[in-house]
Amino acid sequence: MSSISDWMKTIPFFEKFCLTWLGPIDNFHPSKGNGMSFEKKLKKAHRELTVKGVSHLKYNPPITRILRKVGVKVRPPHYYSFLFTAILVSIYFILSVGILVLGLLPLLQIWSQHSIALSAAFTKLLELGAISFVFGLLTAAYYKYSAKKYRLSKWETL
Repeated sequence: MSSISDWMKTIPFFEKFCLTWLGPIDNFHPSKGNGMSFEKKLKKAHRELTVKGVSHLKYNPPITRILRKVGVKVRPPHYYSFLFTAILVSIYFILSVGILVLGLLPLLQIWSQHSIALSAAFTKLLELGAISFVFGLLTAAYYKYSAKKYRLSKWETL
């Protein structure tokens, strides 16, 4: 059974982009140096976060649990770069809220005789994209601040 991460490995641009701008993705480059498996590092990271007093929901948010279930080896957000966290959270936000706003809510409304114009729907998508980008930046800023506040180890040194 192939996972999403196996599919992503087939796209050279994706791997190069991730390594250059987002930092190493654990599926592409397993932990080096001490030879520890990803699962052991993840347990060590979770233990460190718990000992330092970080809430379980903050170091294991729904997006990371979802990605792990589909086979992607995802670190806790505190151990990723600012840019990677911002992009991941923005994508998650736009997908989850976009489905709700553009998919489900119109079905619940009582429509008038006029339908929504295509330009209005496009404008809503742009607004949602801008909001998700800001949300991603704020979330990434929180995780970077939290990592410094709790003096967390680097992923590579776990």
